[in-house]
Amino acid sequence: MSNMFCGMDLSLTRPAICFYSTNTKLKENVISSSYESKSKGMERNQEYFKKIIDEIRLYKPVLVCLEGYSFQSKGANVHGIYEFTGILKYKLFLMKIPFISVAPSSLKKFVTSNGHAEKDMMLLSTYKQFGYEFKNNDECDAFGLSYFAACYYAAKNNIEYPNKIKKLQMEIVQKFIERENENGRLKKRK
Repeated sequence: MSNMFCGMDLSLTRPAICFYSTNTKLKENVISSSYESKSKGMERNQEYFKKIIDEIRLYKPVLVCLEGYSFQSKGANVHGIYEFTGILKYKLFLMKIPFISVAPSSLKKFVTSNGHAEKDMMLLSTYKQFGYEFKNNDECDAFGLSYFAACYYAAKNNIEYPNKIKKLQMEIVQKFIERENENGRLKKRK
């Protein structure tokens, strides 16, 4: 069974993807990249989808964790990112790859202990806890999401958590699962 987890920080300017493996015997257990395109609109989205799907097929993650929507965002690109994310979720569904979405504030709290942390704090906290440096904050966020996916998977399947997890991080994952279960119960009542 694969032990690869994927995190995606999606945007229309520079989406980032990171694969995290809990297999400590691998030479590299973190693989990240981000993409930029000179194209616009659907041509740009098509380029991004192809790159993302190619990497998903290559690394075969057991779970993908997407950064949820930032509802405070404003501007012309807001609807575009919603559409882009929706189409990507549909593609993952067709590929039978499970995915979850984590709110940006939950990701920040998971990585830094502060749900309102700035981007430079995310980079610093990631380096201090894990020793990884990233080319940009998007790849750093994608790593945080991939690590969240690994912790979520461990909690859901009652297996050992990945190395270096902190108590607060376990609590955040457990609260996420509790909310997920509550939402599931609400849906069943209808």
